[in-house]
Amino acid sequence: MCVVINGRRVTLGALSLKAMASDPNVMTEQLMEPDPATIRPSWTYEKTSEFLKEKNLERILVTTSDGVLYGVYFHAEASRRMENFRASDQGIHGDQISEASKAARKR
Repeated sequence: MCVVINGRRVTLGALSLKAMASDPNVMTEQLMEPDPATIRPSWTYEKTSEFLKEKNLERILVTTSDGVLYGVYFHAEASRRMENFRASDQGIHGDQISEASKAARKR
């Protein structure tokens, strides 16, 4: 997936791998999915999982209410991390969560 944003990082659309592999002479705006589904950074794992299941999606864009791109949420990765968290004897401390969030935003 490729996310199309403007100069202010506002999400305009998304390109699938299939669209990116199509005719190289076609303009991006003709290939992209305009106004893709998004969630907010404040959504819980449970809420996001339910939403993705309802929409039959494996990933979704995370944006602010103004449409500024925050990142991409991959359900398989989030599920793996949640399983590890729940299986952990000690869990993850708040400072470690903060560091993990910062690292994820840099990707």
